Amino acid sequence: ALAQFDFTENSKATLGRQRLNHDQQRFLGSVGWRQNEQTMDAFSVQHSAGNVQIDYSYIWNVNRIFAGSQESAQLSDLDSDSHALLISNTQDWGSLSGFVYALDFDNALAASSLSYGLTYTGTIKAVKLYASLARQSDYGNNPVDYSTDYFIVEGSGKLGPINLLLGYESLGSDDGRAAFSTPLATLHRYQGSADVFLNTPANGLQDRYVTVSTAL
Repeated sequence: ALAQFDFTENSKATLGRQRLNHDQQRFLGSVGWRQNEQTMDAFSVQHSAGNVQIDYSYIWNVNRIFAGSQESAQLSDLDSDSHALLISNTQDWGSLSGFVYALDFDNALAASSLSYGLTYTGTIKAVKLYASLARQSDYGNNPVDYSTDYFIVEGSGKLGPINLLLGYESLGSDDGRAAFSTPLATLHRYQGSADVFLNTPANGLQDRYVTVSTAL
């Protein structure tokens, strides 16, 4: 259940259980591919002013995909004291977003982190571009002192009837002490539905990928 109040046609606040999807869901997503989606018990505010959109959420509980009739080796809930802020500006040249994710989990201390960065989405001639750069460090009661970086770039376009996408993503590591992590993301969108990398390996991860599609 949730309660939602619209202050104006451009501003609203929501309190209760809800889906939260930011940008490409690399940091915050509802994992809609799952039968059991990821939802947040949260207070959120969205506001639009011209070309600027502001989206803030305070999250006190994460209802993960692992809850079910059988006990899971993974935690089904994360006891959270977390903040998520996304500010986007859309212009003729594309969209530029800044974000901050301050994640603090009482029952998953090693997943607590502070991430901040920028994302660009736009089109240059016939090529669609998506790029994001972020910095992450320990936060809250995380017992590991670390800092590391994240980078992704995707380019897509058409070659006759073929749609082609090329991508490269890097989740860094602080000398193996800890790696860049996004525990609230829609992870299968990035590292595949086999979920081999639900947790980033301690030495980090580099991912190169190609998508080819056409209409029949």
